Amino acid sequence: MAGPRPAFHAFCLITALALVSSLLGTVAAVPAAAPAAPASLGTAVEAEGGGEQPEGGGDNPGAAGGSGGGQGDRPVEASRPGGSGRDEPRAQADSGGSSRPLTGSPQQPPAPQRPPAPCVPKAPLAAAAAAGESLPYAAPPPVEAPVGALADLERALSEFLAGRPGAYGIAVVDLATGATAAVGADQVFVAASTFKVPLVMYVLDLAARGEADLEEQLFYAPEDWEGGTGILHSSVPGDCHTVSELLNLALTVSDNIATNMLLRRFGEENVFAYMRGLGGTVTNLETGRRATTPRDMVRYLERAYRQAAAEGGHHYRILMGLLTQTAFGDRIAAGAPPGVPVAHKIGTLPAMVHDVGIVFLPEHPFAIAIFSAGVNEQAAAADLAQITRLVSEFLSGWVWDGVPELPGEGSSQPGAPPGDGGGRPAGEPGAPPGDGGDQPAGEPGAPPGDGGGQPAGEPGAPPGDGGDQPASEPDAPPGDGGDQPAGEPDAPPGDGPAPPEDRQWNRG
Repeated sequence: MAGPRPAFHAFCLITALALVSSLLGTVAAVPAAAPAAPASLGTAVEAEGGGEQPEGGGDNPGAAGGSGGGQGDRPVEASRPGGSGRDEPRAQADSGGSSRPLTGSPQQPPAPQRPPAPCVPKAPLAAAAAAGESLPYAAPPPVEAPVGALADLERALSEFLAGRPGAYGIAVVDLATGATAAVGADQVFVAASTFKVPLVMYVLDLAARGEADLEEQLFYAPEDWEGGTGILHSSVPGDCHTVSELLNLALTVSDNIATNMLLRRFGEENVFAYMRGLGGTVTNLETGRRATTPRDMVRYLERAYRQAAAEGGHHYRILMGLLTQTAFGDRIAAGAPPGVPVAHKIGTLPAMVHDVGIVFLPEHPFAIAIFSAGVNEQAAAADLAQITRLVSEFLSGWVWDGVPELPGEGSSQPGAPPGDGGGRPAGEPGAPPGDGGDQPAGEPGAPPGDGGGQPAGEPGAPPGDGGDQPASEPDAPPGDGGDQPAGEPDAPPGDGPAPPEDRQWNRG
């Protein structure tokens, strides 16, 4: 009986050793987990906010460097935890444009099941050309206006803004005299859809020099898709549009997809270089978000106006005509005197409300750029209208009757009772506007200074940013949502990413 036991024991031992060996082999085949690299704040924001965030996104701006050569055009955007970048995405440009992967953006809807639409012969710029030709243009001033010629207007604007929440920047040029007024005009704001003005200027400049064909055919690609304002959201790959069609859509209905197609063809970096060539000090942040200052934007507008007024300025008269035909009738357009033509382009993101344009006031036409961040959007839109009214009254020297009271007039706080005066700003006719109505100057919350190139919303400045108005907001053209919500960390007020990127979309 002793014989079989040692054999049995040996069998059990061999089986156990085989099992242990098998287990050890399995464990050895599993790769060791690499230690997680510590995430920097910048990395966290990039992942949450979509990285680039040009035109129209809503981060709370972080610190940005000053403007100047080299890095000056790309202020450094400091990172902050939390938030999500939501801006107008920008498409990868053929020449120099850049794109980043889309993060955190809504799913692009499936393309409709239909064949691509061919290009149809049209004249989308004919009406704009006619409108631009009919506008009254003033001759350039014979002499340079004295410094401080509009100091009283600056004081009136500062008084109007005193106590209002958020950050505002205003730049004005009297196109008849060359005199300027500025309040916070050097603050850096996310550009939102106001960027579409220098973009279209660049393409029209190329066309005027014979370096671009406005009837060139461009074909939609999936990378061009972006939500927000516009009418091209049901595009399918291969849909054909001419450059002139896309210019028309980019300005009149603030179409984000049309903008992306133009950028893919002409190059975003080329547009930035063009802006710097016109004297612009800020074009985008280091993160890629498109940015500007009120002073820069009014510089572009003045140049466009002078070109339109000059002999041979046909292409710039097209630009002026397009800007008189936009689908948005609030802000500057709402504050101009009745019957006075207005050429303007809005930009909106959550907590950011902008508008830039030309008011063709008789005898004193003026260029104006107004940007805001960290604001209630509806109240700020009314403030922009009232600011335009104050400038119009100051330059014309009279107060007009019969203008309905603007929403929220008398206060920028939602729900505040409207101002009195039958829709007329406080102040006697002929006196500088803004002297007796709204918030008195010197109260807490007075608007910050220009900030030396620091984006609005930085520590010490009211937070906020924004983009273009979502289509669901009042005065936005029918369509889907809009541009990037504001509130992202570390981005100057109001900008947005580019197509491949965080697409909280431009809303106007």
